Amino acid sequence: MAFNALAYAQELEHAGVPQTQATAQAQALHRAFEEQKSELATKGDLADLRADFADLRADFEGLRADFEGLRADTRTGLTELRAELRSEVGALRSEMGELRGEIGTLRGEIGTLRGEMGELRGEMGQLDSKLTSQMAQLEGRMMSQMAQLETRLTRWMLIVAGVGGGLAGGLAILAQFIK
Repeated sequence: MAFNALAYAQELEHAGVPQTQATAQAQALHRAFEEQKSELATKGDLADLRADFADLRADFEGLRADFEGLRADTRTGLTELRAELRSEVGALRSEMGELRGEIGTLRGEIGTLRGEMGELRGEMGQLDSKLTSQMAQLEGRMMSQMAQLETRLTRWMLIVAGVGGGLAGGLAILAQFIK
């Protein structure tokens, strides 16, 4: 769109504006339009912008597709990771349950062993008491028998000494008692 400064000035003159003033206004407007024209986009500029925009749109769609692919891969990875973690947590829980069972079994066995140890201690105490009693009885019998033997020996010695027959006579008497 071109600005016709001469036609504009003539219109101003027909409207009653003095010629010098109409010409000055037309020139000022012409300069302003020329300055603006250099900054205005042309059809070529708009076409370039449209092409750049279309390229950007295509790049954006490519990025969107890449993002969606990445999102899908991430979701798949997270799903797999969650499944793997759930599996591992389940395995750990199972192992913990087994360990708890084994610990319970071991505690039961320890309790049983403690009971058996208590019984053995009791039996050992009884055996110790019994053995002590039997040893005391044996010692008493031995002492009694030793006293009896001592008494017999003393009698024999008296018999042998009283017979006066000497050793040969005492041995003869002793032989009669032994038979």
